[in-house]
Amino acid sequence: MKKLSLSFYVASALVILGLLVLRAALQLPFSTRITAMGGPATFPTAYLAIIIIFSAILAVTEFIKSFSASESKPSSKAKTEVNDVIRILMMIAAVAIYISTLRVVGFMISTPLLLLVLLWLFGYRHIIISPILAVGFTILLRLLFQTFLRVLLPGGYVIDFLLQTFPFLRALL
Repeated sequence: MKKLSLSFYVASALVILGLLVLRAALQLPFSTRITAMGGPATFPTAYLAIIIIFSAILAVTEFIKSFSASESKPSSKAKTEVNDVIRILMMIAAVAIYISTLRVVGFMISTPLLLLVLLWLFGYRHIIISPILAVGFTILLRLLFQTFLRVLLPGGYVIDFLLQTFPFLRALL
């Protein structure tokens, strides 16, 4: 048996974390009289079930690979795993910064910036396509949540200031 890979540990951690969050989600009601599609626990439970199932499949697959693979391990793979850990930590930091600044900066400014950072961290560094994807996906999300689902997204103090200073921007935002 060779050393277990980083994927096994991440998948195992996701299974454990998913089970802990699922326990909390199951405390929410599954149905209410207002909603026809279920209550507050429906979507978190469904998403957590998907995460737990796929993470468990990944963990089992990586565990089986550790028995079937040969004992020799190239040194470049260890360096790749360290780079992957650093990249994951940078993604977590980017999402944490996004969440903490969302109220101040607003959804329409902070979301494209987050998407640009995530695209860059995933290795997609096209200078023209990346901003188009980030802005286009943000507009799509805004249309989905505000127009179709009628969910208000955080405007942010920066957006409020811009709208008060430049009223013609209201049509764009």
